[in-house]
Amino acid sequence: MAFESTDRTKPVKRIINGKSYNTATSLLVFHTKGQDEPMDILGWGLYYPSEAELYRTRHGAFFLLKRDQHKNYHDDFGFENVIEPYTDDEALKWMELNCPEQIEDYFGEMPEAGSSEVNISLRLPKVLSDKAKKIAKSENLSLNAWLNLVIRNAVSLATNNPE
Repeated sequence: MAFESTDRTKPVKRIINGKSYNTATSLLVFHTKGQDEPMDILGWGLYYPSEAELYRTRHGAFFLLKRDQHKNYHDDFGFENVIEPYTDDEALKWMELNCPEQIEDYFGEMPEAGSSEVNISLRLPKVLSDKAKKIAKSENLSLNAWLNLVIRNAVSLATNNPE
């Protein structure tokens, strides 16, 4: 939340539960004006109700900054900047909505969708291994991808034709 005229270069610092959250010493991950339409507040200008900035401290903690939040409803001047500490899970969910293309920059490679994988050691004679590698390469597949295909086909065949 912020007015269009808000100075976004001005640092904001808060101490929350004995920890410092400071925009001047943290990295801005993403700034969004959100999905809500701006409101024209007479005398104040355009106000973006869902504007927010996600930061990450030097020590890896995330926090969300919402500028110009109206805190005192009995006072027209009751606006303040609010910082909310975010857990990694909260930051990840926020990033999924606002900047999904940056998630892996902060959380590393994400697992591919689908069921989990299991590593299996397979001992093969060298001659068979060499032939399998050659076939996989001829099909522009890695050995792992080709073996997955072979096993999937064998399982499917065995499942559809029980003896």
